Amino acid sequence: MRMSKNRAALDLGTNSFRMLIAEAKRRSFTSAQKTLCTVRLGEGISNQRLSTVAMNRGLETLATFKQQLTDRSIEIIACGTAVFRQVTNGVEFIKRAESLLGAQIQVLTPEQEAYLSRVGTLLGLNETSNTPCITIDAGGGSTELSISENMASAKMLPEDQWYWTSLPVGAVSLTETYQSSTRRTPADIYKMQQATTTIIHKGLSEWLLSFGHSSSALPSTPTLVASGGTATALACLDLGLKEYDAARVQGHILHRTTLAAMLKDLAKLTPKQANILPGLDNRRGEIIIAGLLILQTIADFWSCDQITVSDTGLLEGIFLAGGH
Repeated sequence: MRMSKNRAALDLGTNSFRMLIAEAKRRSFTSAQKTLCTVRLGEGISNQRLSTVAMNRGLETLATFKQQLTDRSIEIIACGTAVFRQVTNGVEFIKRAESLLGAQIQVLTPEQEAYLSRVGTLLGLNETSNTPCITIDAGGGSTELSISENMASAKMLPEDQWYWTSLPVGAVSLTETYQSSTRRTPADIYKMQQATTTIIHKGLSEWLLSFGHSSSALPSTPTLVASGGTATALACLDLGLKEYDAARVQGHILHRTTLAAMLKDLAKLTPKQANILPGLDNRRGEIIIAGLLILQTIADFWSCDQITVSDTGLLEGIFLAGGH
């Protein structure tokens, strides 16, 4: 029998760096401590290079993470996501980060990212729906989806018996391409909306065709479960939370009508004004419209009236996979 042990999982994303320290047990963990820092490592990602300023922010954040890892017996599992697949100088950052952490950093493939997101997303949900289950991890640089016959099978499927896709659209990359850092015009939002629709509809249609479904057709309307900063931030905004409450965010339902109303309200604000709204601090307000459009477009594609939000996701998936 495998003994429990302390483990730290690090998710190095395009927008945020996150760390989970917990006692690892078989397919679970206890005594969790989670830390999230907005780094915006992907700032300027349209140039396909990490800027010196962004890299320094990332390294400073990792230094604070390292200070929390005072117990030398803690196993560190660190993973990089889409941003490292999209830039030409990611290795430079990784080498410096590995030296600082004293641990290796694995750059996840799109398939690995989709799989670990699915594992972590479904960890804390008790849904029993018999409709197809689609998990969504709308990140800063890409969006990963997986599909299973239903919620029960989604939790049981082995790694080699599931369908996944990774779409080249994320909240940071979309914002960087179509929006000014200080303001966003109706024209900016329209361009983001058009680009999002084009990328997602094309990507999802091709994905479904790859395993025998035509266009958006599925046997029944799927259950959508979303993880990641966009989903949890929108849940906070919908709930009016001044401070993050994982218990209330977990399982919160975002209705499609609510997303439409949020978009209308957020469009009236500058990025700076959006940053002070509940759940949109730490610069989340600057990229929230792009993230919202991604989730809204996916829901529209399948005519789903709601999206279930998961507080757990890729970070927890990385943690659970750390011992395998």
